[in-house]
Amino acid sequence: MTGTLLVSLDCEGRWGMADHDEMLGEHPISDTNIRLAYDFLFETLERLDIRATFAVVGLLMAGKNEAEEYIHHVSTDPVSRRWLTKPQEAIKTGQTDGWFFEDLPNLVLKSGKHELASHGYSHMPFASEEFTSVNAHRELNAMRDLASRKGWNIQSMVFPRNQIAYTDLLGEYGIQKYRSSQENHSLVGRASSLVSEFNVFAQSDDPPPSNNTVSAGRFLNWRSGPRRLVPTRMTVRRWKSILNDAVAHNRCAHLWFHPHNLITGTAQRELVTNILELAGASVKRGDLNSTTFTEIR
Repeated sequence: MTGTLLVSLDCEGRWGMADHDEMLGEHPISDTNIRLAYDFLFETLERLDIRATFAVVGLLMAGKNEAEEYIHHVSTDPVSRRWLTKPQEAIKTGQTDGWFFEDLPNLVLKSGKHELASHGYSHMPFASEEFTSVNAHRELNAMRDLASRKGWNIQSMVFPRNQIAYTDLLGEYGIQKYRSSQENHSLVGRASSLVSEFNVFAQSDDPPPSNNTVSAGRFLNWRSGPRRLVPTRMTVRRWKSILNDAVAHNRCAHLWFHPHNLITGTAQRELVTNILELAGASVKRGDLNSTTFTEIR
């Protein structure tokens, strides 16, 4: 039987943690390190013939000038202003290292095999406090406008921080599919997620449905903080189980992570290489079909 392999990447730079103080000033997430991380990913995916959906934050790609304009434009909205306070300070003080990667869409599209998707325009979570449909329309419209001006065909989305809301608005902005989520952001939920990393009998997801949702998939362990306690061999065994289950039962092995995890995780590059090589071997044998969100039918 042939299962499905999905790889989705949440491409954020520093925007994913725009509300964190440590995103100001020097940080390992820098322009140079971001470029090295993506170079590694593109080379590895090409070598293993794996396709991926790159879900990108709009402002990461828009560049400093457009970011400045957008921050000024939304400054009267308290929700947006709070989220963009630290990026605004970084731009004003010239500390933009790690905030922008304007070449990323071209790298994705010139591959001819990967998909460019949305990860929100500013990465503001759609279920954050006081976030309304007005904010949702603004974020979705800004992303659509950027894509239209640049000639990008963006039809799918990964919600920032996997906080899914206002899905009824997506079609209006050309979004046909979005990644579902089973995440629980509470302390108990995070602890449960960590414990699940020790489940070496983990199963894959149901086959991708024909509607507008994509399976939630599994987060590839980020070896930082308490998650460093999870041995690499345990994660490899876990993913062997997921991949084998997808093959045996015609299901979906959906792997996702943040490219910047390669920068901040301990021996993260080696772990990613190990897991992608396992997946690539299944693709090469014809046991798994590597595809992107929009190509799921």
